[in-house]
Amino acid sequence: MLDDPTERARLILLRHPELGSGQKDAAMGQLDGELSRRGMQHTVAVLRLLAGVNIDAIFSSPAKHCIAASEALSKDRGLPVQIEPRLLDQTLGEWEGQAWADLKKEHEARVREFFHDYGLIAPPEGETLSDAVDRTLGWWNDTAADLEGQTALVVSAAPLLSGFAARLLGLSIRRAPALALPAAGVGMLDVYRDGAVVRCWHPLCLDDNLP
Repeated sequence: MLDDPTERARLILLRHPELGSGQKDAAMGQLDGELSRRGMQHTVAVLRLLAGVNIDAIFSSPAKHCIAASEALSKDRGLPVQIEPRLLDQTLGEWEGQAWADLKKEHEARVREFFHDYGLIAPPEGETLSDAVDRTLGWWNDTAADLEGQTALVVSAAPLLSGFAARLLGLSIRRAPALALPAAGVGMLDVYRDGAVVRCWHPLCLDDNLP
């Protein structure tokens, strides 16, 4: 077991579990989703993984599927879920709710540009991932001092969490895909006054019992 942080805070970043059919392969952006049956099993696996880990606070995106996972961990520990709008994933504008496969067919050049300059290109009427991460960093700057010496669980979507982690580690937003978490993936960072370090990344990948 890792020692508790003393200089700043430990962040446990949890990507929401798997979404239901028709949503897991869609550009969800800031839309609400429903967890699949497998997603509910993922939640149990996360509860098991984090059973021996001290957690002092739980923060969640307002997205319904993120709150569902947050509340399961909340009930397990008797901690309130703090809903934070700045933890919402980037808005994907006109693309939200559409299947990525359909978007690639109908807007091939725009989607290719979106992924080629990852994090820096906004969909039509949407925002860049970089802007969304700036929003989340604003939340962190407002919250970090209150969490000094504590461990906080943060539940959100994959793009936002990977971009947030990249920026805390001093990496370019374009390096965020290297930190992508799968459904119910967990990453742990120790964040200090002058930077951050990765303590572990997606330990569930080693769990043969993961649904």
